[in-house]
Amino acid sequence: MPRAPRLLPLLMALLLACDDPGPGEACAATGDGFTRRDPCAHSCVEWAVPCADGTEVEPGVCSGGACEDDGDCEAGFACARVGSVTFECLPDDLCDAGFAR
Repeated sequence: MPRAPRLLPLLMALLLACDDPGPGEACAATGDGFTRRDPCAHSCVEWAVPCADGTEVEPGVCSGGACEDDGDCEAGFACARVGSVTFECLPDDLCDAGFAR
């Protein structure tokens, strides 16, 4: 049996590992639902996130991970509501008035 088919998953994993954007860096996910894949360690936030002034932003960046408040985020990041009950650290300069809670 040829070895090439068994090497293909390894090669794909290595290629994807080279594109590992850090928190706050631009990202793009593929697929939807169970087939959704993104290159971020936590999540690629590509949907509308509410700002405190009533506006919304679509970051298109990797989050810095889950949080409960700004103190859980590294410098330059703030805790943002990214789902109905989900909060993640995003760059604090995305919303002029800060993120809605």
